[in-house]
Amino acid sequence: MSVVEVILDKFGYKISYAKAWNAKQRAIGNIFGDWDASYEMLPRFMQGLKESNPGTVVQWSTTPIGNSNVHTFKRVFWAFKPCIEGFEHCRPVLTIDGTHLYGKFKGTILTAMSIDANNQIFTVAFAIVESENNESWSWFMACIRLFVTKRSGLCVISDRHAGIMNAMSEVGSGWEEPHAFHRICIRHLASNVNTRYRNVKVKNMFGSTAMQFQEKKFDIGFARLGEMDRDAQHYVADVGIEKWSICHDGSHRYGILTTNLAEAFNNVLKGARFLPITALVQCIFFRVNAYFVERREEARKRLLQGQHYSSKITHLLEENCKKGAYHKVVSFDHVGGLYQVTTRRGSRNVSRGSHLHTVDLSKRTCTCNKFQTYKYPCSHVYAVCKKMKLNASQFVEISYTAGEHLASYASKFHPLKDEAYWGHYNGPRIVCDQGKRRGKGSMEYRLQPGPINPEVLTQQETHRSKAIWDEDDKGSLRCQTPGEEDLKGASLRIGWLTENFSGLPEQANEQVLHQYVRVYLIILMATVMFPDKSGNDIQVVYLPLLRDLDAIDDFSWGSAVLATLYRNLCRSSNMKARDIGGPLILLQLWAWERITIARPIVTGPENPPLIQGPYPLGSQHQLRVDSLGRRWLSVHRRRPQGTTITTLLGYRDALDNMRPDQFVWQPYPQAIFSFLPEACYNDSGEWCVVSPMICFDIVEWHLPNRVARQFGWKQNIPEPADTEPKLHKMDKRGAHSRNWAEYHSAYLAMWFRRYQFRFIGVEDNSDMGYNDPYMVWYRDRTRRFISPTFQQAYQAPLGATAYLAHGFAEVHRTCNTEIQAMPQEVPPHYRNIMSNIRDNTSQYLEHVGYSHLLQQFHQPTQETQVEEQHEERGDGSTMQESTAEDDETLQVFRRRSRRTNTSMSPINEQGTPEPSKAKKIWSRLRGKKKT
Repeated sequence: MSVVEVILDKFGYKISYAKAWNAKQRAIGNIFGDWDASYEMLPRFMQGLKESNPGTVVQWSTTPIGNSNVHTFKRVFWAFKPCIEGFEHCRPVLTIDGTHLYGKFKGTILTAMSIDANNQIFTVAFAIVESENNESWSWFMACIRLFVTKRSGLCVISDRHAGIMNAMSEVGSGWEEPHAFHRICIRHLASNVNTRYRNVKVKNMFGSTAMQFQEKKFDIGFARLGEMDRDAQHYVADVGIEKWSICHDGSHRYGILTTNLAEAFNNVLKGARFLPITALVQCIFFRVNAYFVERREEARKRLLQGQHYSSKITHLLEENCKKGAYHKVVSFDHVGGLYQVTTRRGSRNVSRGSHLHTVDLSKRTCTCNKFQTYKYPCSHVYAVCKKMKLNASQFVEISYTAGEHLASYASKFHPLKDEAYWGHYNGPRIVCDQGKRRGKGSMEYRLQPGPINPEVLTQQETHRSKAIWDEDDKGSLRCQTPGEEDLKGASLRIGWLTENFSGLPEQANEQVLHQYVRVYLIILMATVMFPDKSGNDIQVVYLPLLRDLDAIDDFSWGSAVLATLYRNLCRSSNMKARDIGGPLILLQLWAWERITIARPIVTGPENPPLIQGPYPLGSQHQLRVDSLGRRWLSVHRRRPQGTTITTLLGYRDALDNMRPDQFVWQPYPQAIFSFLPEACYNDSGEWCVVSPMICFDIVEWHLPNRVARQFGWKQNIPEPADTEPKLHKMDKRGAHSRNWAEYHSAYLAMWFRRYQFRFIGVEDNSDMGYNDPYMVWYRDRTRRFISPTFQQAYQAPLGATAYLAHGFAEVHRTCNTEIQAMPQEVPPHYRNIMSNIRDNTSQYLEHVGYSHLLQQFHQPTQETQVEEQHEERGDGSTMQESTAEDDETLQVFRRRSRRTNTSMSPINEQGTPEPSKAKKIWSRLRGKKKT
């Protein structure tokens, strides 16, 4: 449970996340020490650790501050002596990985793990560094090679981080072949394939191919991978087949496919990564010691019991021995140890059988390749040993034996001495790097300019510099320099552009004309294409794209605009959002055709001009000639009567209370296309592609298969789509020097291949019913209400108007029901009161535009006549209750009403109102009177 949940459960009071975080940090500080002081404490702790456990290695990397004895912490490497000695008895395999620290200061912990005789994690070395980069990984690997092990032929398994790749290929480092062999984690590479090519089937085929032990099976899988995606095949081939394929590995990785060993230990440390640095090192010390104590006892017990191998290896060998009992062996060279083995279907009927394999005991090989990979007998070798009366134990590598298992953990840790008995520390005072502190940090650190990129814009030293306006060569953007109040950070005030470029000068040369064209395009971007919530600024990051006017059409502006709109819609769906930015004109054009809520009514004459004086942009255009967006210009429209939706909250309110008949779920009418200029059809092939859309930091997916009805196609249940929430947390803040093209290179590759992923549906314009498979799927998975559902009697402004309207409709129905149930002897003034309430609610509903709710509660005159006829017959029948419209919004309202304990009539299981208590009383009174 989180701190917030614990406090709520124990004291019944809900605290804020910030308060819980501050309390947690204070508690950690009280127990484990201050964060800043922990850095100063770390050298003394390391010295005490080495004194208690001689042979433990600790290496530092610090930066001196001036000429003082104070150094800034950069890195620390350590390896415990028992781990150094125990690793010599493990298999020659290392898995390395890095993971972030979560405390007050940023950092990364690097780990190196091996595997013991029982296939369990064996810790080797650790380091805390500033981040994963070329320098930190090279330093970490150098420390391992210098102070931990000099074993030749080590296999290092990792992901494809650039720092690791450089460290492993560095000449003279001791990690290049044949001193060591670098192999890639198959899981990480498969994830890279999926990210790059967005195809789960390709990813699975790659994983299956990589894990094949036999070359013939690998060739089949690799060929299928090429048939599915030739680019993916080339991509993994360029990595190096020997780095990820088991059968081409050279038997170096002992069948270890992933870096799960290192990552598993990182998960063990997940809670400790919140601690101050000294407490983190202490935690690692005690956890590793616990591993040694537990596994040492386990290995000793097995050795005393006379077991030759560890428990897990014994189980694997027994399984192979059982399978080998069903194989048929033919001897070809008994002296040379050459045999042919024919597999048969085993007792579990797992294999098809009848496979031929060749076993060469002299070379310790089998054509199944498992013998060479794992370094212990496969089922075919066991079959040969059984026939030839040989001891299969001689073919098991020594690193699997119980003796080596015990030797790995034979060296013992020693308890730490009390701090008072630690020796005197003579080294420099080490302090933390304040630039790594989490939070806002210093202004200088946050506004550090990025590197100059002359290929983009020669005059722009940084996106935060106004030097962009001062260049003096040809084709520049130079003009009057904006003041400090106009150019703030990475944004330029639009008002400054309009004030200084109100009209094109007479006798303007080509250079000036180009300047005004760029200004016009910038204003277009700021007001129509990429506006922010304020609508007053434009980010200067777009300026480099306008340098070459002839190359502007090389960019996909439409997809960038659509991506911006999607991202802003995503942010506005947060219930805390109060404003929305982005190209809302695009949303309005779509809503005009799809949503009837607050749709303007076009008024005015057919022919311009509609106003006098200078024309605002768009107002001089004609109906049926200009673009469809002109319908939203204020000079051509007015709001429907009673409509007051003007804010994001108002639209949210209305969307939450929409009725099915207020949304047009049909393809665009052909008449619409007659208004579109020919340029709109130039890239119509992209309307149905499944592809990422990119605009600098924004990456949004275009998924036409989820809106097939918009194209006149049948809407089926779409395939699962990973929209990658991590991308939605990304923006340009703090990343002004980032090369977005390189950062999103995987998505750009998918964009360039977008025509390979085109969605084509089946034409179907029929209506979809409530129980249509897609509608059932949609309701089960979709967040259908933007605002939270009602948990109290009333929450404004979430559906306020609609909520009250349905409430008045219920009152109207109740009054109408009670009036009809009243006998004649009831005093007239009671009937008049109920009638007045009913009439007032009816007038209110007509005023706010919800009079349609009265129709579903109206009692036809025929029903009243039928009831009177029943009374005349004396059969005791009562009037049938009106059935409510099968309206989902109404049902939601009624369910909420029952939770708020209102006095409205209850609803039965069929969704129709039950007779009220008053009506039941009147019915009983009438029955007694007749009796």
